[in-house]
Amino acid sequence: MALLSLETPSAANWLAALPVSGLSLLYKHSPRCGVSFDAVDEVHAFAAAHPELPVWQLDVVRQRPLSQELSRELGIGHASPQVILLRGAHPVWHTSHQRITRTALAEQVAAARRG
Repeated sequence: MALLSLETPSAANWLAALPVSGLSLLYKHSPRCGVSFDAVDEVHAFAAAHPELPVWQLDVVRQRPLSQELSRELGIGHASPQVILLRGAHPVWHTSHQRITRTALAEQVAAARRG
């Protein structure tokens, strides 16, 4: 599955529209960061192997206010690149930088589905 572009004007509206008990993944990408280009490859590989899971991408440079609002709403400090696994509108796991790997994502999604 291709990454879904997060283009909403409001973090609260986007979070409210997520399925209440379903899992979603938010990937925060910076087009100005070399580490982000490695991370996006990992996220794309994960998304291709897990087409049932919505994976949203947010450009933190172009959409800085939305990125900051999401950090506040979710209670997770900003980093980029960063991934946040959500159950409904609630974060269940997050990581950043070189820790973003397709293996880590798959393990965390599997753990969230079990628990």
